[in-house]
Amino acid sequence: EKGGEEQIADELAAYNPLIPNGRELVATVMFEINDEERRRAILAKLGGVEETMFLRFGDTEVRGVPEVDLDRTTESGKASSVQFIHFPFTDEQAASFREQGCKAILGFEHDAYGHMTVIPEESRATLAGDLATNYMVEADLFSILFSTEDAKEGLRAFTEKRPPEFKGR
Repeated sequence: EKGGEEQIADELAAYNPLIPNGRELVATVMFEINDEERRRAILAKLGGVEETMFLRFGDTEVRGVPEVDLDRTTESGKASSVQFIHFPFTDEQAASFREQGCKAILGFEHDAYGHMTVIPEESRATLAGDLATNYMVEADLFSILFSTEDAKEGLRAFTEKRPPEFKGR
């Protein structure tokens, strides 16, 4: 790590994609295996695991979408020990997920790693709250962003087919 000011851009580039974008949840999955030899052997069998994650609740399923910053499986089929998975929700799915007592199951359907777990109600309720909050934050930021002078100038410049003259306001 570089530390100081030089590290900020790298940190933002690495972690900004993990911030939920409106109507989604984001999971960080880590296959933590302390023994290096055993870790290599297991990860070599988990190629494509990032494509198999799901979240089931009610009568629906949200398929995980891997982070697209880089391939999490090598050409030889070895999976990364860390995976970042997005779960994009429709409005209907979000409403169903927010229902009190909704049983939610998180899992993988990989040939070498078939695993499922029930999300405890307290955790599901917290995630459901985050899901509602994320949507509201995105709506608030969108309205703030498009009420600025620069936003209006950008739209005018676009329609007039000229470069914008932004003033930082």
